[in-house]
Amino acid sequence: MIAAISNDYSIDSTRIFTCGISNGGFMSYRLILELSNKFTAAGIVAGSMGPNLVAEFPPARKIPLIIFHGTKDRWVPYDGGQVIFNRGACIGIDTLLGMWSNHNSCNATPVKTDIPNANLTDLSKVEKYYYNGCDADVLFYKIIDGGHTWPGANPFPALGNTNKDINASAEIWRFFSDKSLTTTSNALANSRFIRVYPNPVYETAQFENINPTTPILFVNKFGKTYRPLITRQNGQTIEINTSNLPKGYYTIINGIKTGVFLKN
Repeated sequence: MIAAISNDYSIDSTRIFTCGISNGGFMSYRLILELSNKFTAAGIVAGSMGPNLVAEFPPARKIPLIIFHGTKDRWVPYDGGQVIFNRGACIGIDTLLGMWSNHNSCNATPVKTDIPNANLTDLSKVEKYYYNGCDADVLFYKIIDGGHTWPGANPFPALGNTNKDINASAEIWRFFSDKSLTTTSNALANSRFIRVYPNPVYETAQFENINPTTPILFVNKFGKTYRPLITRQNGQTIEINTSNLPKGYYTIINGIKTGVFLKN
């Protein structure tokens, strides 16, 4: 399909993504295991890996992943086991996250953020886990009391609770939007590229591949310079609270290293 579409359309071969829900999530894991040289990143909702996929792990390349899973998913159980209707076994999501975060050389302990429970009628809430310091990002949205559903979509009560505090479609695209095969390789640490996550930035953001001994500057499109306040540092990864930064596009300058981000 990739080759056929590329023959007819102008395709950026460094920015090909896969995402899916349920069986589509299993399929996305298979694609990035068997075609890791083709896919830049993957988004998986309510999917896991069966024994056949686990046997093929790891892929040849480290691949960014954004994952969503409900703790009350009865179709693809959060803790692993049998997929509903005897459709085979799957591993638990915590086990899966451990495999991928270790393969992607992430810090062992993710940064946890409680998403505001703005919608009380959806009978669920969200915890976000960002595995930082990685060669390739791993981001997990744990839907507490969520079912076999796509966050932000129309509710389907037969499949369990649908969370409305986040929109998986928007979060997946936000995760994909700044990635390409040229920025997700193991050579990031030796490059001049600064990775910003999330991008667009809303409040707190992670800046990776930073030289902590060199001044850091934010420059807006008018040339005005801001010196950010670092709230946390872990090696070459820093966390910055940008809540007081005016909205707009910025270039981050750190010696010879640069990056760009949008402040919303």
